[in-house]
Amino acid sequence: MQINNSNMIRKQRTKLGLRAKIKDYMDDVSIDVFGHENKVTDNIKTYLFTISKENSLSEAGINIRIAYPNNVLETLIYHFDRKLRPATFKELVEFFMGQASVDFFDLERKVQQNFWNYISQYSNKSNIPINHLNVRVSKPSDSITIMMCRHTESLENIPLKELIKYFK
Repeated sequence: MQINNSNMIRKQRTKLGLRAKIKDYMDDVSIDVFGHENKVTDNIKTYLFTISKENSLSEAGINIRIAYPNNVLETLIYHFDRKLRPATFKELVEFFMGQASVDFFDLERKVQQNFWNYISQYSNKSNIPINHLNVRVSKPSDSITIMMCRHTESLENIPLKELIKYFK
């Protein structure tokens, strides 16, 4: 009985190619096992709703701008292009981590450092000075929108799960 080795080798190569393709695909897949993305989305929606009610303004116009204009983290709350007030670091932690995190952990420095890492990596990648960049978080409709901006110019959408990686 003769075995055709060329068929076996071809099948083996095909399997290896498929395995490599699946491996590459799986590298891009992320699973939110603990539902962190949904929790953060709910935190953001609640926060923006609260700010809009406190100021009797439309929720669609409220946006949070996080930037490093003078190499110091600055978080400002706007209604469209009108500055309402600065946001505290405690609010920023609550924004990303939830109320329980603010009460039980001192995460302010971690949030500041992680956000600095995120925006400085973006600055290096895009060749834009860090003091020209800001992240805007808003809820123009039912979903949350996160944008990287150069001053007032929108550069790109940031997926929430991308930003969350820097706050875990």
